Order: sequence, then structure tokens, then C-alpha cells
Amino acid sequence: MNQPIMNSIANPQKNVNLADLPIDELMQQLNTSTNGLSDNEAKGRLNQYGYNELAEKKTNPLLKFLSYFWGPIPWLIEAAVIFSAVVGDWADFAIISLLLLGNGLIGFFEEKSAGDAVAA
Repeated sequence: MNQPIMNSIANPQKNVNLADLPIDELMQQLNTSTNGLSDNEAKGRLNQYGYNELAEKKTNPLLKFLSYFWGPIPWLIEAAVIFSAVVGDWADFAIISLLLLGNGLIGFFEEKSAGDAVAA
């Protein structure tokens, strides 16, 4: 049952499996011909249905950065930072804090670079 069910353009209320239709009936369902769409028909469909594109989801960069400090492993490292501060071991506190912050920054900028490359 891996066959997609798609809405017909000519009759949006009727679900039709377009992959199983003969080519003549498919063209009739999609209201087109072997010559394609006229410029006016293409513009009309563009106005009616919009562009064939996915909506882009934007995330807040600060929230994305903070997400690198959320999870079981970061929690353990954060607990080590807190324990270092509680016992007054400021050298360990500074080293662990810098490593935690550095890890978050590297992960954030690597993911941002990858996302920018995909967007381009």
C-alpha cells in the first residue's frame, strides 16, 4: 500500500491515484495537454495554488545555541561546573566552563555553516 493518493486539480473533492491513470485520463484530470499549459493557464494556477515550495522554518539563533546545553551529557558537565564552584575549585570551574561553552559554540557554528550551505 505504498501508492500515493493525490487530489485531482479538476475535482479537488475526489481522491484519485494519479499514478494508475492512463495518460489521456491523467491529462484530463490535470486539465492539460501534451503541449503543456498556456502562459495564462500557468499564471492562473500560480495565483490559485502558489509556488511549488516548502515553507521555510526559521529558528531563533539564541534558542538554537542554548539547545547545545540541554540534554543528559551537558547536564552532567553542568553539574560538574556547579560542584566545582561549590567546593571552590576555581581552576576546574574555569576549565570545565570553557570546554562546555567551546563545545556549544563549535556545534552551533558548524550546524549554522551546514544550514547556510544547504540554503544556498
